[in-house]
Amino acid sequence: MNNIYPYAGFWKRALAFVIDSFVLSIPVGLVLLALWVPQIMSIMKMAASGAEPSPEVMMGIMTRYFASMALTWLIAIVGGWLYYALLESGKHQATLGKRALRIKVTGSHGQRITFARATGRFFAKMISGMTLYFGFYMAGFTQKRQALHDIVADTFVVDKQAQEGPELPALPFSKGFCATGIIVAVAPIVMYIGMIILMIAAGVAAGMNEAEHPRPAAITQQVQP
Repeated sequence: MNNIYPYAGFWKRALAFVIDSFVLSIPVGLVLLALWVPQIMSIMKMAASGAEPSPEVMMGIMTRYFASMALTWLIAIVGGWLYYALLESGKHQATLGKRALRIKVTGSHGQRITFARATGRFFAKMISGMTLYFGFYMAGFTQKRQALHDIVADTFVVDKQAQEGPELPALPFSKGFCATGIIVAVAPIVMYIGMIILMIAAGVAAGMNEAEHPRPAAITQQVQP
């Protein structure tokens, strides 16, 4: 038995995620079309008629908007859960994206995981997302190339030729990838805060300039009777 199975690298996993996201976007997109095309057509017909919509009509449009968004969100969550949990606990232990990259999800001994564990792994991805996605970047530098949700679910992503056997020795910890992951995760927040500071500074500067150089008062002309 070959007990040496390499852990899958970050970029393989990232590309598999892109493929899976594209696959899942197809049914979600079809649902959006089915929900939104009738509404868009009714809005266009109303605009073409030139009639001003009543409050009741606007309320109906807003209600259908929020209902369609909630339904789309529900379909995305449930569809994603079933997609990942069923395929990663199935015969191939991999989603379509992972199969394309020839990687799969295993337990601590290379065994096929249960549907319950695959379910826990999927919802643990929410924790990885709440860390500014740093939990996903952990797959690039942890010694067993585990993302945060892998650690929570006690799973591993390995190359497809992996076979059951003892857990592999730890790989070297990648300090460079760790630093890169932190920078990539924090950079958007820093940029957002920087933009807010610049906008505030621009507003303060404009106010000070207005105070130093007030505009001349408008001259009003009196109309003689």
